[in-house]
Amino acid sequence: MKVTRETEKAVYFLTGHGERSIRDESRNGYSQAAEAIKNENYLVRELNLVRRLAGGQGIPDSCSVLVIDRPLANFFPTELDTIGAFLNNGGKALVLLDPDHPQDLADFLAVYKLRIGQDLVLDASGVGQLFGAGPAMPLITNYDKDLAITKDFGVMTFYPNTCSVTPMEDKGGYEIKEILKTTDNSWAETDLSKPEASFDEGEDLQGPVCIAALVTKTSGEKKMSLAVFGDSDFASNGYWKNQGNADIFLNTINYLAEEEDLISIRPKDIDDRRVTLTQADVKTLFYLVVIAIPLIVIIAGVVFYIRRGK
Repeated sequence: MKVTRETEKAVYFLTGHGERSIRDESRNGYSQAAEAIKNENYLVRELNLVRRLAGGQGIPDSCSVLVIDRPLANFFPTELDTIGAFLNNGGKALVLLDPDHPQDLADFLAVYKLRIGQDLVLDASGVGQLFGAGPAMPLITNYDKDLAITKDFGVMTFYPNTCSVTPMEDKGGYEIKEILKTTDNSWAETDLSKPEASFDEGEDLQGPVCIAALVTKTSGEKKMSLAVFGDSDFASNGYWKNQGNADIFLNTINYLAEEEDLISIRPKDIDDRRVTLTQADVKTLFYLVVIAIPLIVIIAGVVFYIRRGK
């Protein structure tokens, strides 16, 4: 792949707004995602856009995909203008949000005809509970089968604490695909102050609820692509190995980078799980397995033999 590519493609993760770190190895970090992207033969870089703009520069020309991963603080207007110009010039971006996303970013995405909900998507179907997940972690099996990202994708994915990502009726010339949708027994809860959540007609969004969408637009030889997910936890270290979470994330990166030949469901890594025993543990295990269990079997055999003899 490195030999056949004309240029080495780079994935840039935006920083400076409280985003998840690609160096963070905790449950909330993105170190495993960054390492997986490197294994797909991309360069992985961090980008502080404010510093670049202060130096009279913008998004690097080497940026194949710009990742905006769960920002907590508002952007400077010049940052959003620069990102917009990057997209309108045929750029590719992946935006990962959470229910508490900054409003200015939601307003920015509205330009691309996506309505980002100030809500929490709940799934009352009970499917997620079978896998130890509550209603606030929708389990997704409903994918766009015509989209390269999810074509022939038959693996479940989990999205803890996701907001809705709804395409507007007026597409404004953009082509919008719904990548992921929840079940019929789900809804987007808008009133998060209630002690118990319930669907309210006219206020909440009835399922199936779209929680990830792809926006594209071709202008001449340039094609902009913008993928938006209502959840960022699904690709964090804590959920990276959950079913198809890693695959859906990497497939999206490969699609945006125009490397569709790399889209697949990857084999799971074999974990090296070792049991560390102290000296006391070894002695206990020895007495239990070598002495206690055989002795119990012998005693039970003798008792059974005596009873049968009587």
